Amino acid sequence: MNNAAETVEGPWIAELTELDFPPQLRELVSVAGVEATVALARNYGGCQFYVPKIDAILRQKRDQMVRRDKELLGYKGCAQKYNLTEVWVRQICDHRDGDDDKQQDLF
Repeated sequence: MNNAAETVEGPWIAELTELDFPPQLRELVSVAGVEATVALARNYGGCQFYVPKIDAILRQKRDQMVRRDKELLGYKGCAQKYNLTEVWVRQICDHRDGDDDKQQDLF
C-alpha cells in the first residue's frame, strides 16, 4: 500500500510557488527555494530543530584548520594566516571542542 506522501505527490509538485507554503515556511522558500523546502518538509516535516548561527559553524571549521596547520606553520604562521593573535592560536590548539583524544573517559 502507498504511504500518504506517495498518494498526495504527483506532477503538480513542480507547480508549487512560495505562496503555496504556509506562512512559517515562506521565508525558507525565499532563501532556499521551493525544491530545498520540499526536501526539508519531506525529511523533517513535523520536527523541530535548532539551526546554529553560521559564525559558530565557521569558527569551528577555522579552529579545525588552525589545529591542522599549526604543525606546518607554527603559532606565528597560523596567527598571520588566520588573522589571529598568537595567544588566540595557542588557546585554539590547547582547547579541542569534544575531540580531545588526551582526555580519558570516566567510565
